[in-house]
Amino acid sequence: MSRGGKRAGAGRPAGSGRFGEKTIPVRVPESLLPTVLDLIANHASASDQTASPSTSPTAPFTWPAERDTLILPPRTAESCLQQLRNVGVCAKTTVLDPWYSPSPNRRDLRSHRDLVELFALAGAISEHVFIWGWPVDIAPLVERIPPTLVFRQWLTWHYRNVPSKANGWRPSQQACLHLSRAGAALFPGNFKANNDGSLFKFSADSVITAGALAGYAGRSQRAGHPAQKPLDVIKPLILMTSQPGDIIIDPMGGSGTTADAARQLGRRCLTSDVSDKYTRMMEKRLGVERHDWLPGNTESCVSTASGELLT
Repeated sequence: MSRGGKRAGAGRPAGSGRFGEKTIPVRVPESLLPTVLDLIANHASASDQTASPSTSPTAPFTWPAERDTLILPPRTAESCLQQLRNVGVCAKTTVLDPWYSPSPNRRDLRSHRDLVELFALAGAISEHVFIWGWPVDIAPLVERIPPTLVFRQWLTWHYRNVPSKANGWRPSQQACLHLSRAGAALFPGNFKANNDGSLFKFSADSVITAGALAGYAGRSQRAGHPAQKPLDVIKPLILMTSQPGDIIIDPMGGSGTTADAARQLGRRCLTSDVSDKYTRMMEKRLGVERHDWLPGNTESCVSTASGELLT
């Protein structure tokens, strides 16, 4: 039997793969195979999410006059961000606050790969991206940041008004990962112009000290959501990354805290939630009815400052 090399016509034609170029074999230790496969999947996902939007000739999205808050009908966060990208919405900041956790020992699992895909989608429509979670859940994401974004800061929300049911430190804080496009502007001066910078304590810009909405604390703010955050936890994120008139996106709107904070700070907010129950909660809290504001696909974009169309 001849073993003189590759059989004529065998195999896939060179350059016909996903990346259109020659490939080479690579040996990977078995223990590292899951990590390598995850990196390849994340890279492919980021490449897909940053592809150019569709260019169908429908009218571009324009922000409705005399409205500071838009609520979309219920949809998943992925669907919301995809639609916003397809119609060319450009925002300053996107806040991702899943009240479920990706940790394997809890229900309602969301994998880290899913969250990386949300990063990439959010980064395609906004300059800054925040995602909340417990520190143990957020930490693995630092090494999986899509190539279109850069790490800016690890933020901590420190609260001491909730009795701990464990002996560890974890029940007294939550973490927030701040990503952005390279060179995206920050506005630290916004803090000094707001209550003398009192939103941040201990002279640490990375620590937000505010009581959780528990017991008698924050009763006037409570809307009924089981994982609702206080306004003073969301306001620093908006002040840090935007100016009055800019657009803020929250595709996991919950009770509408991000939209309420944006309105109080003179920003505009487009929000949605997968739950009809919480969408109704937002409508009641904000005094705004849901509406499907998004048109068909376009390559135009809305200016975050004036609402003028940019092409």
